[in-house]
Amino acid sequence: MSTSYQLCLFDDEAKHERLEKMEYAIDNIRHCYGHHAIELAFMRTDEKLGRLNPKDDHTIHPIGYL
Repeated sequence: MSTSYQLCLFDDEAKHERLEKMEYAIDNIRHCYGHHAIELAFMRTDEKLGRLNPKDDHTIHPIGYL
């Protein structure tokens, strides 16, 4: 991963790298198999949140658009 980020004195660098790799893997799975291919367990228990797809269902417009 070649992106830069702000370091913190109290963060665990190895933990940060593991989380970054996990997020990258989740993004790749969702790209290949769809948004609902992998999700948090609590999303299954709430019907309204379970159907939510923030990428496809919502459009964020720039301030100038409004």
